[in-house]
Amino acid sequence: MNQYDPNTIINEANTSYNDNPNGLESAQMIYQSALLDWVDDAREMQNNNQDVSSLKDAIALLWIEYAKLNKKANMVCEVICV
Repeated sequence: MNQYDPNTIINEANTSYNDNPNGLESAQMIYQSALLDWVDDAREMQNNNQDVSSLKDAIALLWIEYAKLNKKANMVCEVICV
């Protein structure tokens, strides 16, 4: 299994959003945690001259899905620039 599979995070966040009383907050934490970890990993890989293009694509997809979650919840999302 790919360590950086965005679909795994997206499915986990969607399940949490739909099934938990604090679903929005829980889903947001799932996205935020993955994004922080993956961005750190991408920086480390890039510093070691490793190819990070597929990881960057996965990160971009997570940001898009995170924004969709907040839009679906009728929230305005504050984004931390990384």
